[in-house]
Amino acid sequence: MSRQSVDNLSFISAATRYNTERRPLLRGYFDKALQTGELFDGKVSDIAISDYGENNGLDPDEPEQSFRELLLMYPDDPDLQHYQMYLSIRYADLSEQIRNELGYSAVDLVSFEAFIYNQIADRAENLDIKSNFYEFEDKEEYTEMNEFEDPSKQFQNRWRACIEFSRSELIDSFLAKTDNQQLAQSLSLTERIDAANAMIDFLSKPYGPEVEYSQHQFLKTPLFEVVGEENRILVPFPSLLVSTTQIRIEEIFQNHKSLRDLEDNQKGDLVEELALEALAEFNSRNLVHSFKYTDPHPHETDGLLFFENSYWAVEVKSHPIFRKVPGNASIALNRFEEKFKDAISQGDNTLKFLKDQGEDVLYHLAGDKSPLEKEYGVIVVLDGLLPTLFSQNQHIDQTFGMNGIYEAVEEGDRVLLITLFDLFELAHQTDELGRLEDFLIWRTDFGFDMPVSAFNEREYWAMFFDNYDSDKDFQEIIDDAAKKKSLITYISNRFNDKPYLPDDGL
Repeated sequence: MSRQSVDNLSFISAATRYNTERRPLLRGYFDKALQTGELFDGKVSDIAISDYGENNGLDPDEPEQSFRELLLMYPDDPDLQHYQMYLSIRYADLSEQIRNELGYSAVDLVSFEAFIYNQIADRAENLDIKSNFYEFEDKEEYTEMNEFEDPSKQFQNRWRACIEFSRSELIDSFLAKTDNQQLAQSLSLTERIDAANAMIDFLSKPYGPEVEYSQHQFLKTPLFEVVGEENRILVPFPSLLVSTTQIRIEEIFQNHKSLRDLEDNQKGDLVEELALEALAEFNSRNLVHSFKYTDPHPHETDGLLFFENSYWAVEVKSHPIFRKVPGNASIALNRFEEKFKDAISQGDNTLKFLKDQGEDVLYHLAGDKSPLEKEYGVIVVLDGLLPTLFSQNQHIDQTFGMNGIYEAVEEGDRVLLITLFDLFELAHQTDELGRLEDFLIWRTDFGFDMPVSAFNEREYWAMFFDNYDSDKDFQEIIDDAAKKKSLITYISNRFNDKPYLPDDGL
């Protein structure tokens, strides 16, 4: 293994850490350079990275490529503490079965990844680079997406000291950290060592010119073990830890049929239960679980949600889209569209049945306002965490090949797609638990010309409550943008910590 190859990996890692808003560019170049072998052919140049950025990006004629580019932003999306909590709840029921099969459970894996991430964060703080990042001078500079600043040699050296471990050091630290935790109570010391080694193996990819990477998906492997120095581990992109764990958990199910069968048999009921528990946190007139009806064939909708001025059919989809993310974008996108269209059809059928029944049935479920005067719509809850692929701006969504969805809905239909994690997060926004209806009506009120483009529904929630609903001038700007079919990209302060962005905001 040449020193230059490790230096290339280290440089891209340091540049990604220093240029926080250029992570998709640098991770994308790393992915390409790893698969083509460029990382092992000589020193990585700034020009090569910028050229990569100019020739890649969102392309309406290449929906799969656009989706892959979107996924490069994915690791920076969730709050890691919250996501760790969510994953622990989501996979707790299968912990023992997975541990019996692999020596560690899904929850153990989440905890192990969080442990490594925290080790790196602690090192960065001790080396006085935790808050060291490039700050943009103005919005114009921020929009130059192919440009980035080289970190100083001192920063590069300190960052490398943060992300480099020996396997033995990592295991010893992990054992000491978890000595009083559940894993230690469940397993003997030897079993814990074996579990730690097994998790490192699962999270790792050998790094060297003789390794085949042409089909490798680096989002699946946050650890790289240097060939010829098998006790030397590098973690070039720490933000992959925890934030992409669900991809790896679904990979476990994909690779172990017995575990896949267990997960597939129970995930539908579990995801539905978690979704309805989250919806129960919001104030409403009534939340009906598992509404069954006949018209004339038996049907069931996962939930009905009634408010003062509207009611909503809730459809929960637990299909494992993650098992094809990021490995096969085409299958993932097709599966997403198929399940979403199926959910819309089910929800529409339920709403039609309720309207056909007239006021008696709806009045019994909804309360004292004439149900026929209420707005109505469909809420689709998708298992896991994905970027917004149904923004309700048709032009943007076509970039990701979502044309089929717009063939399945009318422009006046009220449809909200939200992931289970987003719903989990919004259910913890305690100041607005009484205003879910207001958000739903606003979010579905623009037809196919939603004037705001955001990465997920948390961002739309922040846009509504932190800006649109509280600032009349801002409200006019958004409404005017909708009339002109303009688009405003939004990144919230609420769900993002970005002190390095220009002071005039985004």
